[in-house]
Amino acid sequence: MVTAVTLNPCIDHTLMISRLIPGGHHETVRTHEDVSGKGINVNKVLQQLGVESGAVGFDFVGSGSQLGDCLREIHIPFASVPVEGKLRINTKIFDLERSEMTEINSKGTPVTQSDVQRLMEVFSASLAHTDILVLDGSVPPGVPDTIYAAMTHLAHDRGIPVILDASGMLMKKGLEAQPEVIKPNREEAEQLLGRPVRDLQDAVSACREFRNLGIGAVCLSLGKEGAVYCNSEGAWFSPGLDIEVKSLQGAGDSMVAGICIGMIRNDSGEGILRSASAAAHGSILLEGTSLCTAEDYCRFMECIPVEKL
Repeated sequence: MVTAVTLNPCIDHTLMISRLIPGGHHETVRTHEDVSGKGINVNKVLQQLGVESGAVGFDFVGSGSQLGDCLREIHIPFASVPVEGKLRINTKIFDLERSEMTEINSKGTPVTQSDVQRLMEVFSASLAHTDILVLDGSVPPGVPDTIYAAMTHLAHDRGIPVILDASGMLMKKGLEAQPEVIKPNREEAEQLLGRPVRDLQDAVSACREFRNLGIGAVCLSLGKEGAVYCNSEGAWFSPGLDIEVKSLQGAGDSMVAGICIGMIRNDSGEGILRSASAAAHGSILLEGTSLCTAEDYCRFMECIPVEKL
């Protein structure tokens, strides 16, 4: 089973507008509201693609356990730690003309040291049923930035591979524990390495620099330009297909789900990148936080190009 940790779940409130003009007056074309979070998105994609997964994280009961209710409805087991406070609300503004997303994300409700300790106990117990661990997204105030590193060490003690998808100090500290796979986007890679990733050559160089830190494999997403996957066998590139983009929410999380599926099948680097790209393309076709379906995943698996570099 894939276990996905989501410590800072949210409600994504998505506003679809014709064109975003800073300081202007806008009317929405459509709106969407979804219970979400990066690891939760991974769970949703895996569930839709027929892969068993479970969620671990805080359940902010001031929201009436909306997260727990959502996961029960889609039959995803949730190892939760109830805490006071409400789910954070993230506002996403999608510019239909430019296919661009503007995000305004809240930090979330603070948790206590006792909450973190209880979370680590629940997390440790969940490892007994875990084959692949996904550590995904931000953390609420009160959670140390070393938590993903600590979770990675605990997983490695049990021989469980780890996929890390985070940013800032969470990712920087997490790299020190040498997870098997990381999935930064261009902006995150630039921040971590302190230099621009302007083109494909820069992207491959960035992946190899991460691998020199002891990371097994790197999937670097480049938005509409595609993605690069690099492991001990080499590097591969998959360009973005020319399709209509209806949302960018969850595309990176869908890539993580696709990586999980490739790992479960014991695919080559080429196969893992194709799976990751197929899942991402399946999600950007859909509005709001609607995510890749099995039908679209299979369709894109047949046509996603991947080339060895």
